[in-house]
Amino acid sequence: MVAGLALAPSTAAGYSLIGELAPPGATTEAYAWQIVAYVAGASLGTWLAGALVDAVSVEAALACVPAFAAAGLVVALAGRRSLAPPVTSAGVPPAS
Repeated sequence: MVAGLALAPSTAAGYSLIGELAPPGATTEAYAWQIVAYVAGASLGTWLAGALVDAVSVEAALACVPAFAAAGLVVALAGRRSLAPPVTSAGVPPAS
């Protein structure tokens, strides 16, 4: 339940970033790739969790959650520079 509380705000923030950073004319495609990433990530996570439950136990699958959350945080922090708007030669972001 606690993780679910962050789902709506993080999804809204992701869509907001897509709207700001997608090149003109490619916004719809950018939104589509975000949806593909969500679905692929959920599918892969569900498959891995199910395989772990079958092979070991439910407790083992749940024990892996913090490690995967930490890995997600590392990936997000490593990629945050790519989320900065482009800067013009004058050193300022272009007007929207």
